[in-house]
Amino acid sequence: MRVFSVAGVGILLILGVLGVWDLSFGVRSAFGEEPARSEDGVSPPPERVHLYPSGAGVEIPVPAGAFLVRLPATFDVSRIRLQLPEGNSPSSPPDIVLLPRAGWIPPALKTLSEKVGELRAEVAVLDAEAASLRQLTGALESLKPEGEKALDLLVAAAELRREQELRLAEVTETLQRKRHEAELWNRQLQERLQEGYSMVIEVRGDGGRGGGLLTAWTDQVHWTYRYVLNLETKSGNVTGRLVASVMQRTGIDWDGPLVVHTADPPRLVRPPRLRPLVVDIAQPRQDDFRAKGAVPDAALAPYMAVEEIALGSTPAPPVREEGLRGVDILTTGRVPGEGTSTEIPLGDLALQGSMAIVLVPRFSQEAWLLAEVETLPEAVLPGEAELSVDGVAGGKTTLPTRSKGQDLTVAFGTTPLVRVEREKSVGVEGKSWLGKGRLADGYELTVTNGLPSETVVRILERIPVSANESVKVEIKTMDPQPASSDREGLLSWEIPLKSGEIRKIAVHYTLTYPGDKDLVFRDK
Repeated sequence: MRVFSVAGVGILLILGVLGVWDLSFGVRSAFGEEPARSEDGVSPPPERVHLYPSGAGVEIPVPAGAFLVRLPATFDVSRIRLQLPEGNSPSSPPDIVLLPRAGWIPPALKTLSEKVGELRAEVAVLDAEAASLRQLTGALESLKPEGEKALDLLVAAAELRREQELRLAEVTETLQRKRHEAELWNRQLQERLQEGYSMVIEVRGDGGRGGGLLTAWTDQVHWTYRYVLNLETKSGNVTGRLVASVMQRTGIDWDGPLVVHTADPPRLVRPPRLRPLVVDIAQPRQDDFRAKGAVPDAALAPYMAVEEIALGSTPAPPVREEGLRGVDILTTGRVPGEGTSTEIPLGDLALQGSMAIVLVPRFSQEAWLLAEVETLPEAVLPGEAELSVDGVAGGKTTLPTRSKGQDLTVAFGTTPLVRVEREKSVGVEGKSWLGKGRLADGYELTVTNGLPSETVVRILERIPVSANESVKVEIKTMDPQPASSDREGLLSWEIPLKSGEIRKIAVHYTLTYPGDKDLVFRDK
């Protein structure tokens, strides 16, 4: 607030009477010019939103009788429908038109638009005050009082002029800062308005006697989900939660029920038709790469050829439902309509399992921490999982698709305290080459438990299996015997180890094969 001396007030009154300075500035500039308002659009918030892999469907409530709903053109005009309860038929179908935006602001950008309006109003007030101060200082400079008090008036005018020039400098600096700020915010508003908001959809219709829902589809949404899992080493149980990250640019904020669907609703479905499979002699052609390898057509195509099924793209704690169409999760949350990513909870997870400490010497000297769940109480969705062990953050993994009732194994990283050393060994013969057509091979494992308590360590190894009847594998030493083995040569030991205990495992075998041939080893 500006404070003037008595002489200063007298000078101002003189200037006002002379019409040199506008006395009404103080009243007008207190409020500033009213910023231009965009036309208020009728865009009720969605009552419910359905999220699908390919987009989202929104349900907007409409009142009984005539209604007008304006939507940004981020929605598909061809997929807007009016749904009324049975027996509540409208007098005519809704009229849907696409029009230029013409000043209409999408609801999601209303806050940004109001911010721009506020800044413009501040700029207008400061601009008017600066102009008034320039007018006042100019008038004071040209003031030439007369009479016996002329000297006093000149001194007072000079003092007042200095005060107003200082005030003008402050106002000018603030004006420049506010004007720059307003330009930045307005640029952001205009850029966002150009991102799909240049047009507006007007829907006029009849909601009948009791109103209903207007459904609309948009592809201006991107969302992913991930698990956040923690392994409790004492119990072996896995706890965590499923979280969705949702980002949408429809121009309308979502705030309420959200239904997350893992499968798209089909727009066009035809049952598969099994076609006959015909085999014939391939006719070699120079331009046919298949003839060079003599690969039959049936080997290049699926064994059961079916017609393509055209699916297309369509439209408290979370409630989870598993059915024929996949997994549906009802939750709630707020997702801004201008592109801000938001996390939405999709439910907690509690799996009863057991922890296994597993060594795979061929790949790592450190043991893996595995959580093993025999029977899943619910389906596990495929995707990324963030891992922690006893609350300590670890790495990430990718979970496979698993249905209710199936088993699940999740690796939570390695522990350096349980280790294995693998050394190549040829057994009691002391040499690997035993003569023409005979080869001795094997390995010795040294397992160490560095944990502070006793634990059971699982060791996974292998021996070669013959892919040719002329190659024979004879086991010489396997001490101790594995807990399990299979026809593919995979071995598994379950060895209890006390804290600090070291155990050894020895495996030796002999290979016999035709002396005029060479052996080749490959992973199956």
